[in-house]
Amino acid sequence: MDKFTKALTLLLTFSLLFLGGCATGKPVDFMDHLRPRYGFYQITLYSWAVGNGEYRFALIPEEFQETFLATFKRSDRYISSVGQLEAQLVKLPNNSFVAWRDNQEKNLMYPPNKTVNAIRTFAAKNKIKLETFPTLYE
Repeated sequence: MDKFTKALTLLLTFSLLFLGGCATGKPVDFMDHLRPRYGFYQITLYSWAVGNGEYRFALIPEEFQETFLATFKRSDRYISSVGQLEAQLVKLPNNSFVAWRDNQEKNLMYPPNKTVNAIRTFAAKNKIKLETFPTLYE
C-alpha cells in the first residue's frame, strides 16, 4: 500500500470514528489514535472558556490538529477540568511534547495565567515538555 493510500485510509477511518463518537454523544477522544513519532509523542493542546471561570481542554495528536479545528464544536464533550487534563497528561510517556495553542477564529484561548502555570508545573514534574504557542498573524 503506497503512502497516499495509507494516509487516505487513516483519514477515512478517523473520520468514521470521530463522526460516530459525535453521533452517539460519547466523548471525543483523539488520544485513542495517538502514535509515537521520533520516539516520543507530539500532542497539541487547546482550551476554551465555557462560563463561570471554567475551561475545557482537548489533547489532539499532531496529525489530527487540522481535523479538530475543522470539526470543533463547543458543545462536543472533551476534557472538562484541570484534574482530568492532568490524568490524561500522566498517561503520556516521558519526554512527550505538548504544544498548547490558541485559535482566535474558533475562540480557543488560554485559561488565566495561574491555571496555565499550574498545568506547566504539573507537566514538568511528569517529564512532559509543554510549551504555549500564541497565534501568529499573517
